[in-house]
Amino acid sequence: MSLQYVALFVSLFVSLFLEHVDCLEIVCNATFSKVYNDEIAPRFLGHYMDFTGSSIFLNRQVNQSSQILESGVFGNPHSKSSSSKLSTSYVEEMRAKIYEFFSASPEEYEVVFTRSATGALHLLGEAFPFSSRGSNYAYLVSNHNSVLGIRSFAEKRGARIGAVTEEMVDAWLKSPNDPAWKGSVFEARDNDGQSYSLFAYPKKDNYEGVLYPDRWIEEVKNMSTANHEWMVLLDTAAYAPTYRLNLTEIHPDFVVISFYKVFGLPTGVGAWLMRKESETKLRRTYWGGSSVFTATSALPWEIRFQDAAKWEDGTLPFLDIANLKPGFDTMEYLGGIDSVQRYVTCLGRYMSEQLQSLKHSNGNPMLLLYGKHYDDPSRQSGIANFQILKPSGELFSYRTAALVLSEQGFQVRDGCMCNPGACYKAVGVTDEEVRDKAIRAEGNYKNWEWIYVMRDGELVKRPLGSIRVSLGWMSRQADIDALVDFLSETYRDVEEDPQPSNKESRSATEADAFIRC
Repeated sequence: MSLQYVALFVSLFVSLFLEHVDCLEIVCNATFSKVYNDEIAPRFLGHYMDFTGSSIFLNRQVNQSSQILESGVFGNPHSKSSSSKLSTSYVEEMRAKIYEFFSASPEEYEVVFTRSATGALHLLGEAFPFSSRGSNYAYLVSNHNSVLGIRSFAEKRGARIGAVTEEMVDAWLKSPNDPAWKGSVFEARDNDGQSYSLFAYPKKDNYEGVLYPDRWIEEVKNMSTANHEWMVLLDTAAYAPTYRLNLTEIHPDFVVISFYKVFGLPTGVGAWLMRKESETKLRRTYWGGSSVFTATSALPWEIRFQDAAKWEDGTLPFLDIANLKPGFDTMEYLGGIDSVQRYVTCLGRYMSEQLQSLKHSNGNPMLLLYGKHYDDPSRQSGIANFQILKPSGELFSYRTAALVLSEQGFQVRDGCMCNPGACYKAVGVTDEEVRDKAIRAEGNYKNWEWIYVMRDGELVKRPLGSIRVSLGWMSRQADIDALVDFLSETYRDVEEDPQPSNKESRSATEADAFIRC
């Protein structure tokens, strides 16, 4: 072996070792541990591991919220009174905070308050200029249901719709004129007049936790022609709570977020960031109180606002918006989003390694992990979505396992997590097979856990969901260790499903088996 290769090997080993040591230090971060022990542990003895479902708030947020509410009288912002001005001041301060949080320029982006990321997606779908004259709605298979829902607007207006895989996107961007795209959402179609298409993808999918590339944004927009424009929707609901999104470095046309997923409190507040240039292409139909300057009753006439207020119908939830301030302040106390990102990223690596280490006595793995844990960990976030395996390789019941975990204080999610594309691809069933099973069920979804499908001439049993563990700003190494220990003690070398001890909770789960998504 030449000295050059020896030096390269040593350099790689040292860098990986230092990265590992650095991660160990970050995982043991005293600030995060102290905050948890002081503010979460006194009111919660379990292991919260569903941060992608919702973050959890700290006591300091509640205390600061009380101080804000006790500081004065808050009135409807649509007035010139002192109480109205107080509410307005908080609304605009938080709007400015959102610009800062995303490093977005007020000259380039508009920040619109919504009830959630889903609320923002509804507004976008309603207003996007889909048409039968060459419009397409292409969305990554691994999108949340709320993103899929936009296709109802697109299809109604005659646009071509289609779910696409990561491989399809990269192939299209490399060879956009390939005949293989004929008849698909990527087909370049001539049309009379201007037309618009929308490409939607999550920066991080909420099922497997896979991270998707920034480069798609500009590459997709570069597919535009003189009379056809591609725009990009970036769903950051799962990404923004633990990663920095810098909108001076990337420029998606539309970004959506829910703040309860970032801070835990308040619920019912989201934001829609849209490029002002892209906003001019949208065609809003509905208007309501506060989104118009003036209107007449008998005469169908109104003057609509042209800034963020154009989209903010009715009175904003001004008290909830004010209570974003404790969340932003807490994030800064923890060292900012970059500190949270380093912490959760290292915890995620540790979790992945520990879960992969679980083995039965015969050497077979105890878990099947979905996502990029095995082949590309650099694109795997702090989510572990998995099936629990028997020594024979068969699957345990994920629904029963979720109930057993819950009884032991583990707050996890089971099912498809409102991401059918990623879910059904992972478990190995087709959309048509799921559709046909749902039709046969005729509204009775009590036994919605398994499906029998033909594979290679044989009837095989496949799950219709899985178990998800997701990390966030108040996750701990102790939670991961406890989960690994419990899985090892409960499922190692076991062939029959461990059952929950509480019969009442078991029967309640069976009665309410078809939880949303």
